[in-house]
Formats: sequence, C-alpha cells, structure tokens
Amino acid sequence: MRTCVGTTFPWIGPFSREVHLWMQCVTKKPAWIERLEKNGELDGVLVTEALPGQQIVFYVFGYAAVAMGLFLLIGALVNTPYISW
Repeated sequence: MRTCVGTTFPWIGPFSREVHLWMQCVTKKPAWIERLEKNGELDGVLVTEALPGQQIVFYVFGYAAVAMGLFLLIGALVNTPYISW
C-alpha cells in the first residue's frame, strides 16, 4: 500500500488498511504527484506499509504506554488523601 507523505495524517497509512491515502493524494494533489514523477523523486517520498512484526511491536508499545498511564492515574487518585499540599 502506498502512502502519500504530504497528506494531513501521513502516519495513518501504515496502520490503517481501510484508508487509501495514496488515492486521496493522487486526486487532491495531481500536479504535485506529476512533478515528482517527472523529476524521479516520487520513490523518495513514498512510505511502504510496516511489516506485521513491526505493527505488533507498535501496538504492544502503545497499549503498554496507555496501561502505564492508567496505572499512574489510578495510583494518584487513590493516594490523594495522603498528599499534604
């Protein structure tokens, strides 16, 4: 899946299989794509889809960060009576 780097959310491409950002980029910025193809720079701005192993690592890291945040939030709320302001 090709992802256009100049879109609003270029980081969504590797993670979302439903959104076809490449087609959105081609339809919204045809002159830019044509110029890049003519100059031979198009391959330099294309992003390939992340490998399945990389996606798993990204999701595990993301969920671990959310879990740590919730743990710290709950810990802070539980210990608020013991804080001396």
